[in-house]
Amino acid sequence: MQTIFTEISAKGPVNEADMKINPIKRSIDVPGINIEADRNNRRNFEYENPLRFKGHRKNRHTRQWHKHHNRMREGWYYEPAFPPFMKIREKRIWGLAYSPYRDDGKCPDYNVISKEVLQISRTARNVRLYSTDCNQLEHVLQSIFEHKLNLGVYAGIWISEGKPRAESEVNEFIRLSKKYQGSGIIKGLSVGNEELFKKSTTENELIQMIESAKKKIIDSGIQYIPIYTTEVDSLFSSRLAAACDLVQVNVHVAFDKEFVSIHSRVSSVFSRVESLKSRIGPNKRIRIGETGYPSAGTFGSQQFTISNAAAFAKSFCCRAKAHDLEYFYFEAKDSLWKKQLPKLEQNFGLFDAGFRKKFATRPLEIC
Repeated sequence: MQTIFTEISAKGPVNEADMKINPIKRSIDVPGINIEADRNNRRNFEYENPLRFKGHRKNRHTRQWHKHHNRMREGWYYEPAFPPFMKIREKRIWGLAYSPYRDDGKCPDYNVISKEVLQISRTARNVRLYSTDCNQLEHVLQSIFEHKLNLGVYAGIWISEGKPRAESEVNEFIRLSKKYQGSGIIKGLSVGNEELFKKSTTENELIQMIESAKKKIIDSGIQYIPIYTTEVDSLFSSRLAAACDLVQVNVHVAFDKEFVSIHSRVSSVFSRVESLKSRIGPNKRIRIGETGYPSAGTFGSQQFTISNAAAFAKSFCCRAKAHDLEYFYFEAKDSLWKKQLPKLEQNFGLFDAGFRKKFATRPLEIC
């Protein structure tokens, strides 16, 4: 029987022979496992104990575990990521989109962001940001690093307000990438979000901004981070895709005119992704940058509810897992700061504005 380690151990299975007793620390060192990080992240995995289904028969695995357990009782500190005879499976969704702004639109302080990031890390494996303003990128990275959270960061550059702000945000991204270089926390960068849909720029200008940001970042010595833009699926052309390291699209079906069922809404997301694949070709990886379902508000004759939002989240996350599709669920918390927009636009969060869960998020990827 093989021990499986996910996320925490990058070196694969760990055998008892590889474990070394450290008499100074009074601990057992396990290759590839960060014990301190595991304390913060063990709740994000579900244990599968095969012995439960075999009458707890005594074999070399149980003997092995009891030997370590006895060492622990004698005063040895032994806390590997998972017991040698257990498998695990990830309980968290692939990613969450996160905007940290307060209800009045003002910037939160580090303590607020840090608490919310801890909540996000228990729900998702990755987090997507849209900007570096309010020191949000710095605060998120600092929180992950200080608390040793198992959470990847996909950063964003806000370009809707023109080149000066965009260039300033690129510089801030470079500074923070260098500060945390080698940590592996930063996983990607989106230059803009729905710029063609918002008509804040043209396709030619958007491509130029992507290429300019990419050149500046690579010239600074950062060559390992994918750079791309995020656009609605209907406006993502093959030419725009060619300028990106991957294709990240926002697919929102809550605004479809006709409602048949939650199942049909989820199916619509995947049919639109397939349509995009056929348009841009098979050579680009596609990731969903946003999809979700509001828990309040109306659109046409539709009345959005928490129960429908929960049903959509469960159905979508399970199908995305089955299709091995990367995605950022939209979004972490309600955006009450979007006061100028309709009510449904403010209520896409898995959490409310006070970061209280609207419905259970643990089962979303346990299908």
